[in-house]
Amino acid sequence: MLRRDYAVFERNQTAATIGTIVPSRALDYPWLVTFGPAYFESYQTWPNTKFVHGFNLGRNTTLERNKLLESIDFACKALTPANLLYWELGNEPDLFKTAAQGIMRTGNYSESVYVQDWTTLKRSIISKLKQACPSVANFDWMAPSFAGTHNSLDPVKVWDVGLNTDKDIAQISSHK
Repeated sequence: MLRRDYAVFERNQTAATIGTIVPSRALDYPWLVTFGPAYFESYQTWPNTKFVHGFNLGRNTTLERNKLLESIDFACKALTPANLLYWELGNEPDLFKTAAQGIMRTGNYSESVYVQDWTTLKRSIISKLKQACPSVANFDWMAPSFAGTHNSLDPVKVWDVGLNTDKDIAQISSHK
């Protein structure tokens, strides 16, 4: 699985994934991760398996968000109602302010800012999914996908400020 919040789609990349170590960020983990169209072939390797497809929430420049939306066309070619379980947006956003691999958000990244960021991007993704692959556009989501319960964002508070406003979260993910 790609480190969803460090991976950026590159349409013209021939390799499935490329990870580049940046010594100033981390010596044991690629900081720059790109994935190309060949990455989506992995969804065809395990028959009778359903996948959770993750989208990048961490990298959030306009260019990176546009590349995320561009990747949807390729995800739609690989995912069908037979092999998609859930969509997921973001991985460990509760570490965005503190991650050893590099800070992804500033100190004002609160539960309400996260929910606004998540909801806005999720709705953009759904809009693109409806155009590219309507048969899976309305599949449920897995969220918040936090690293734990005692980090910079409180998983209970994100629900209190409206994470599931659209009533499309079917699964909660916490890594500890």
